[in-house]
Amino acid sequence: MSNTEEGRPIKVVVNLQNVGNIEDKPTKIHLDVHDAYLTKILQSNDITKGIETIKPFETKGIEVKFPNKLALGAYFGEIKVYKDDKVIGDAKTSFHVIERTGILYKVFSKWYSWLILVVLIIIISQNQSRNAVATFL
Repeated sequence: MSNTEEGRPIKVVVNLQNVGNIEDKPTKIHLDVHDAYLTKILQSNDITKGIETIKPFETKGIEVKFPNKLALGAYFGEIKVYKDDKVIGDAKTSFHVIERTGILYKVFSKWYSWLILVVLIIIISQNQSRNAVATFL
Protein backbone atom coordinates (compact mmCIF):
# COMPACT_ATOMS: atom_id res chain seq x y z
CA MET A 1 0.00 0.00 0.00
CA SER A 2 1.36 3.39 -0.86
CA ASN A 3 0.31 6.94 -0.09
CA THR A 4 -2.87 7.98 -1.89
CA GLU A 5 -3.93 11.37 -3.20
CA GLU A 6 -7.15 12.77 -1.78
CA GLY A 7 -10.17 11.53 -3.74
CA ARG A 8 -8.20 8.95 -5.74
CA PRO A 9 -8.63 5.20 -5.21
CA ILE A 10 -6.56 3.42 -2.60
CA LYS A 11 -4.21 1.13 -4.53
CA VAL A 12 -3.08 -2.09 -2.94
CA VAL A 13 -0.61 -4.50 -4.54
CA VAL A 14 -1.05 -8.02 -3.22
CA ASN A 15 1.77 -10.50 -3.88
CA LEU A 16 0.32 -13.96 -4.39
CA GLN A 17 1.88 -17.33 -5.08
CA ASN A 18 -0.06 -20.12 -6.78
CA VAL A 19 1.35 -23.41 -5.51
CA GLY A 20 -1.25 -25.47 -7.37
CA ASN A 21 -1.17 -26.86 -10.88
CA ILE A 22 -4.17 -24.91 -12.28
CA GLU A 23 -4.81 -21.19 -12.75
CA ASP A 24 -6.44 -19.73 -9.68
CA LYS A 25 -7.24 -16.46 -7.95
CA PRO A 26 -8.56 -15.21 -4.63
CA THR A 27 -12.32 -14.92 -4.29
CA LYS A 28 -12.16 -11.70 -2.26
CA ILE A 29 -9.71 -9.04 -1.10
CA HIS A 30 -10.85 -7.06 1.93
CA LEU A 31 -9.55 -3.73 3.25
CA ASP A 32 -10.28 -2.17 6.64
CA VAL A 33 -8.98 1.37 7.10
CA HIS A 34 -8.40 2.38 10.71
CA ASP A 35 -7.46 5.74 12.15
CA ALA A 36 -3.76 6.14 12.91
CA TYR A 37 -4.29 4.97 16.52
CA LEU A 38 -6.29 1.84 15.60
CA THR A 39 -9.23 3.01 17.71
CA LYS A 40 -11.93 2.70 15.04
CA ILE A 41 -12.58 1.45 11.52
CA LEU A 42 -13.22 4.38 9.19
CA GLN A 43 -13.83 2.47 5.97
CA SER A 44 -14.32 -1.17 5.02
CA ASN A 45 -14.46 -2.51 1.44
CA ASP A 46 -14.37 -5.80 -0.48
CA ILE A 47 -13.13 -6.45 -4.01
CA THR A 48 -14.55 -9.59 -5.60
CA LYS A 49 -14.55 -8.74 -9.30
CA GLY A 50 -11.67 -8.00 -11.63
CA ILE A 51 -9.09 -9.94 -9.62
CA GLU A 52 -6.40 -11.32 -11.92
CA THR A 53 -5.75 -15.04 -12.14
CA ILE A 54 -2.33 -16.48 -11.36
CA LYS A 55 -0.78 -19.25 -13.46
CA PRO A 56 0.36 -22.49 -11.82
CA PHE A 57 3.54 -22.16 -9.74
CA GLU A 58 3.70 -18.41 -10.45
CA THR A 59 4.22 -15.58 -7.99
CA LYS A 60 2.56 -12.36 -9.07
CA GLY A 61 1.75 -8.93 -7.68
CA ILE A 62 -1.82 -7.96 -8.48
CA GLU A 63 -3.16 -4.44 -8.03
CA VAL A 64 -6.63 -3.76 -6.70
CA LYS A 65 -8.24 -0.38 -6.12
CA PHE A 66 -10.55 0.51 -3.26
CA PRO A 67 -12.78 3.59 -2.97
CA ASN A 68 -11.28 6.47 -1.02
CA LYS A 69 -13.54 8.68 1.08
CA LEU A 70 -10.81 9.68 3.51
CA ALA A 71 -9.63 13.16 4.42
CA LEU A 72 -5.98 14.18 4.46
CA GLY A 73 -4.06 12.40 7.18
CA ALA A 74 -2.42 9.22 8.45
CA TYR A 75 -4.23 5.87 8.44
CA PHE A 76 -3.64 2.21 9.08
CA GLY A 77 -4.74 -0.40 6.52
CA GLU A 78 -5.50 -4.05 7.19
CA ILE A 79 -5.73 -6.24 4.09
CA LYS A 80 -7.11 -9.80 4.05
CA VAL A 81 -7.07 -12.12 1.05
CA TYR A 82 -9.73 -14.83 0.88
CA LYS A 83 -10.21 -18.07 -1.00
CA ASP A 84 -13.88 -18.86 -0.45
CA ASP A 85 -14.38 -18.28 3.31
CA LYS A 86 -10.79 -18.94 4.34
CA VAL A 87 -8.21 -16.18 4.91
CA ILE A 88 -5.14 -17.16 2.86
CA GLY A 89 -3.08 -14.05 3.59
CA ASP A 90 -3.15 -10.79 5.47
CA ALA A 91 -1.05 -7.69 5.96
CA LYS A 92 -1.11 -4.49 8.00
CA THR A 93 0.50 -1.24 6.99
CA SER A 94 0.30 2.49 7.52
CA PHE A 95 -0.31 4.99 4.73
CA HIS A 96 -1.18 8.64 4.21
CA VAL A 97 -3.83 10.43 2.22
CA ILE A 98 -2.01 13.37 0.69
CA GLU A 99 -3.09 16.51 -1.15
CA ARG A 100 -3.75 16.12 -4.86
CA THR A 101 -0.93 17.53 -6.92
CA GLY A 102 -2.21 17.55 -10.51
CA ILE A 103 -2.29 21.02 -12.09
CA LEU A 104 -5.74 20.51 -13.64
CA TYR A 105 -7.15 19.46 -10.27
CA LYS A 106 -5.60 22.50 -8.62
CA VAL A 107 -7.02 24.85 -11.26
CA PHE A 108 -10.52 23.38 -11.60
CA SER A 109 -11.19 22.38 -7.99
CA LYS A 110 -12.35 25.93 -7.19
CA TRP A 111 -15.85 27.06 -8.25
CA TYR A 112 -14.65 30.40 -9.57
CA SER A 113 -12.32 28.64 -12.04
CA TRP A 114 -15.37 27.19 -13.77
CA LEU A 115 -17.04 30.62 -13.84
CA ILE A 116 -13.96 32.17 -15.47
CA LEU A 117 -13.87 29.34 -18.04
CA VAL A 118 -17.56 29.87 -18.94
CA VAL A 119 -17.05 33.63 -19.32
CA LEU A 120 -14.02 33.06 -21.58
CA ILE A 121 -15.98 30.61 -23.76
CA ILE A 122 -18.82 33.14 -24.13
CA ILE A 123 -16.40 35.95 -25.04
CA ILE A 124 -14.56 33.79 -27.60
CA SER A 125 -17.79 32.55 -29.20
CA GLN A 126 -19.17 36.11 -29.44
CA ASN A 127 -15.94 37.30 -31.10
CA GLN A 128 -16.08 34.44 -33.58
CA SER A 129 -19.69 35.17 -34.46
CA ARG A 130 -18.89 38.89 -34.96
CA ASN A 131 -15.99 37.94 -37.24
CA ALA A 132 -18.26 35.60 -39.19
CA VAL A 133 -20.86 38.43 -39.68
CA ALA A 134 -18.13 40.90 -40.71
CA THR A 135 -16.75 38.41 -43.24
CA PHE A 136 -20.22 37.80 -44.64
CA LEU A 137 -20.83 41.54 -45.19
